[in-house]
Amino acid sequence: MAQGHMIPMIDIAKLLAKRGVIITIVTTPVNAARFKKTLARAQESDLSIRIIQLQFPCEESGLPKGCENIDLLPSSDIPKFMNFFTAANMLQEQVEILFQELMPRPSCIISDLCLPYTSHVACFFCAFVLSVSIMMLLKALIPLIQRAADLASFGVVINSFEELEPEYVEEYKKVRGGKVSCVGPVSLCNKDILDKAQRGNDASIAEHECLKWLDSQEPGSVVYVCLGSLCNVPPSQLVELGLGLEESEKPFLWVIRRNEKSKEIEKWILETGFEERIKGRGVGFLIHGFAPQVLKAGVSVGVERPMEWGEEEKIGILVKKEDVKKAVDMLMDEGEEGQARRERAKEIGNMAKRAVEEGGSSYRLYYNAN
Repeated sequence: MAQGHMIPMIDIAKLLAKRGVIITIVTTPVNAARFKKTLARAQESDLSIRIIQLQFPCEESGLPKGCENIDLLPSSDIPKFMNFFTAANMLQEQVEILFQELMPRPSCIISDLCLPYTSHVACFFCAFVLSVSIMMLLKALIPLIQRAADLASFGVVINSFEELEPEYVEEYKKVRGGKVSCVGPVSLCNKDILDKAQRGNDASIAEHECLKWLDSQEPGSVVYVCLGSLCNVPPSQLVELGLGLEESEKPFLWVIRRNEKSKEIEKWILETGFEERIKGRGVGFLIHGFAPQVLKAGVSVGVERPMEWGEEEKIGILVKKEDVKKAVDMLMDEGEEGQARRERAKEIGNMAKRAVEEGGSSYRLYYNAN
């Protein structure tokens, strides 16, 4: 599916394997390659994880060859997304054939909620299917969450922790008949720096370069800017974002997604001397490609105007450089308000760590379940 869906799935697989569960990851060749290194280390540490690759029906669905992940789509228009979801669910026949031969027979499927066919497969081949949700629970979304895969599944696994939004978790449990498990943040299972860095797409720099630059900055002084693997930001908006970061005069780590439009922003960076300007002043570090998974925490700054998926190009520049600078200044403010915000972020981070430590709410679901 997408990076933000696949990475937690791999982490959940490792956590379950540490409990002695035999794990089979069913994916496609392109996606398997993205996790080859981290899974190889898991297997070397005697975790029982095997990976089986199925052929993704690109051409049958009108997609370019090798387009096996949403971030590889040639454009972000709605028809292309629909073609991709159609192709993903065409894997059902291959999965059914695989399950007829798989030994030992699977007892449970943990599936993305965008793959509703897995619920039907589970009815024939195993006892349970669990739908994985990576979304934050919002009260307004609760009535809308029960999609096709959700309704047919035995339960829902959420990459969050109960202490973050206890009231909403409780309400969702009522909707789901109690079959809701908050097991995250699963990224915290990665203690080794390589396990954190070598997941998903490769970035244009080595992880040690990124960490070396971060170590040269004052603690708590760097702004981390990453819009994810699906956000289709027009080059004009990225330019405005870059100028705003530059004018803020704050150290920043900016991840620029590599896609069909990235050449335009790279051309702007070179022709205007942007990278040289920030390098000379020591206030910026650019990464071309998907975000390294070394960094997993941050504070979000948003805008009120909603944007429909695939409508980014029509809207154009939504946030001006002055607004970016203002947001960064507010975020990094050294006054009482800024300090309170950072303390709250640190508090939530500590809550997340406690949830996955021995005795924590997420830990108990993995290690105390029958």
